[in-house]
Amino acid sequence: MSGCQYIPIILPTPAISDPTATETVDVEVTGTPVISSTPTPTSTQTPFLLILQPGSPAYIQNFAHMDAGCNWLGIAGQIFDADGKTINNLVVNVKGNLGQTLIDEIGLTGVPEADVYGPGGYEIKIADKPVDSENTLLIQVFDIQGNTIANSVPFKTYSDCEKNLIIFNFITK
Repeated sequence: MSGCQYIPIILPTPAISDPTATETVDVEVTGTPVISSTPTPTSTQTPFLLILQPGSPAYIQNFAHMDAGCNWLGIAGQIFDADGKTINNLVVNVKGNLGQTLIDEIGLTGVPEADVYGPGGYEIKIADKPVDSENTLLIQVFDIQGNTIANSVPFKTYSDCEKNLIIFNFITK
């Protein structure tokens, strides 16, 4: 057998009558010895899968909650794959500060309540009135397991009732 090597191993004989007796056994070694070690974790940067769709954000008047009128400020939109189909079950998070109020709200794409924005829509109410802010809020998208799939995007808000619905659409790269 080529590449094989016999290593004699000397084992004690179980005979009680002669405690100095030994037996030789040949053991066939068929490969390179393997040294086991624990792998060191490495950090790999997963590329973000989503980017803002051209034209986003779009600031428009709240049309989905006509009864609230100007007493509403929110974000809504859709997320599209490379074929232009909407993607359901993605988590959209808006966080930061709006004036003195801490904001940390989530929405889910594809919920029936957000169908007014189109298939796979989402909506997040962030205040009871429009408020001016200068990039103190961020929007970010995650998969359902909590993995980040889009960079966080800072955005402005306005105290203008004609700009109290902010449309953020995302698309795959």
